[in-house]
Amino acid sequence: MVSRPMPRPLAALCACFATLAATLHATADDGTPRMAVKRLFAPPADVERGIVCLPDPAATPTRSRVIVLADEFTREDGGGSVARFRFTHGGGLLRVMPLGEEAALWKARLAFDGGVIPLAEAGGLVGKVTERFASQSILGIEDATRMYELELPAGGYTLECRSGRAPGSPAAAIISDGAESSLVGHLGSRVLRAGGPLELVVRGEMPAHGVAMDLGSGGGFRRPAAVDRATVTWADGTTEAARAVEPLGDGSVRVLFSDARAGDAIVRIDGAVQESGGAWRQRSIDYSTRVVDGATLGRHATVEPSELLGEDWIDCALAVELADAGAVVFAAAELWASDRLLGWIGGLAEVESGLVRLGVARARVALNEGERLVLRNVRLHERDGFAPLDVRSSIEPEVRMSLVFKEQDGAASDGTLDPEVLGWAGLPGIATVPVPDISSFVPPIGAHALVLTHGYCADANPWPAAQFGPDAWRYEQPNQNLSHDAFAIDIATRAAQFKSYGLIGHSQGGCASLHLYTYYWSGLDWAGPGRLMQCVGAPLEGTALAGNLAALGQVLGIQCGANYDLTYDGAAAWLSGIPTASRSKLHTYTTTFTNVPFFYDYCSIASDFLLTDPEDGVTEDFSGHIVGGVNMGLRTGWCHVSGMRDPAQTNDSSRNATMNAEGAR
Repeated sequence: MVSRPMPRPLAALCACFATLAATLHATADDGTPRMAVKRLFAPPADVERGIVCLPDPAATPTRSRVIVLADEFTREDGGGSVARFRFTHGGGLLRVMPLGEEAALWKARLAFDGGVIPLAEAGGLVGKVTERFASQSILGIEDATRMYELELPAGGYTLECRSGRAPGSPAAAIISDGAESSLVGHLGSRVLRAGGPLELVVRGEMPAHGVAMDLGSGGGFRRPAAVDRATVTWADGTTEAARAVEPLGDGSVRVLFSDARAGDAIVRIDGAVQESGGAWRQRSIDYSTRVVDGATLGRHATVEPSELLGEDWIDCALAVELADAGAVVFAAAELWASDRLLGWIGGLAEVESGLVRLGVARARVALNEGERLVLRNVRLHERDGFAPLDVRSSIEPEVRMSLVFKEQDGAASDGTLDPEVLGWAGLPGIATVPVPDISSFVPPIGAHALVLTHGYCADANPWPAAQFGPDAWRYEQPNQNLSHDAFAIDIATRAAQFKSYGLIGHSQGGCASLHLYTYYWSGLDWAGPGRLMQCVGAPLEGTALAGNLAALGQVLGIQCGANYDLTYDGAAAWLSGIPTASRSKLHTYTTTFTNVPFFYDYCSIASDFLLTDPEDGVTEDFSGHIVGGVNMGLRTGWCHVSGMRDPAQTNDSSRNATMNAEGAR
């Protein structure tokens, strides 16, 4: 039998993996720990379906059907302290919920022109008051509060809360009138630079009959909106009023802030929506966003043979102007042969000598005679949070090698390599990026495992060890606010004790799992057979709580702080770098509360006002699944964490048994 030499691209691939085994957790000459990253490729279909495209800001709005008010207690003449919240009610049902430490002990009442309603009593001047105790655990407060429900005519009201709290102590309240009219806001631009403008567009919206108002559904009817007050709190703690609030011709309002400051910012919009009958409903939006600093894409790019893998692999170098020369960024671009779409490349890379390098197999970009290689929709994102840094519509690179179409070993007749040879994602490149030194957490490499991860700001790992096998290992990093990237690196370094592992993630742990598999080489890449990644209640497309909880946490002095990755905008930016090849390895589960006839249904009263049903108290069903992933469905009767009305979703023994049996090791 005559032996056949291995095709050059495949030989390079094997050599690359041999090198990779020694570089998963490499160390630079200066002693800095480094981690091997993947060079990503996505087929034209991923671009055409919008999977690896940065969506328009209008596609990821934040909606609010409530009023969120904040105040602090002041000393009363007769002793004690009082916090006052003034609002306008459009008439009908009203739900009022004070928030803060010891809130259940506050004496609450509503003052208005017709008198005073003491809410803690069974009756009032207007009608019966229904009272329910409510957990504040979603806010990080152990004390319960009370929610009051009553019918009131339209008018102006003041919620007064009296307590023995010291003057200056923070207080807040959520007020809901049960109406479906929403105040909707979205960014005017994805890229927000320090020193530049921050613009939001605000509109009103009413749901179309029978159409759920999911994120970006477009199923609502636009209604006129009004903005009474707009402020922003920058990352340095300063608060400023909007420079301009301008009504637009379509009933929406443009809100403009100038001289943006780098870091996480929270915009507060107090406004109203006009309903079809002419009545106005007061609403407020807390919009969390990210302002970036000091990164610009240049107009120049080069394409040349890879220094490591030779002419069968291409380095695409993008010129970048960045204040931090050694920073790591995410870069991506669509590859076009004149007007013919070839695919998409992306990945994490360190800025070296003013360049960011992406890689791709040469056969992916084979050109016909007369065609030119063009990079379109070229973009940079922060590594930590994935906020967009800069976008260029088109760059024609300087090509320093032959890219003329020709058939070669391992190539199909159209010049593309067989996906089974190279895969659609995770192309080898042996590029590495610096990571924090937590080598003290990494014991010698041992067995194959099933890694169980918790979520954002969790005080403990919620997965019950008894419901998983002896090879399950519970990751723990309690009370932390980590970006998806930092979370993923932390999982990888702590789980480096295992030869290989599959991941089961709760909440943000599911997002971090997908991030780890997409961007870094880790024990996930050696695991199998079985489901590589599984998650329950993961806010893959963000959660409305990200802005509201950050704002309330800022007021009340609790929670773990803002997390841009968990906002709708941040999640959209992050997901735009995840190809279908990675998404297809993720199995997603969602849950929601039990429907009880003739009863107010919720998982958490505190978050129910802020989310769209079905939801689990944190994650909405539509957000817990992504295009290209494996949707395992919605199950009723389980909530996000313990302390909510139904049991915690991580305690579902039936689902846990399935995930344990099906999980890769």
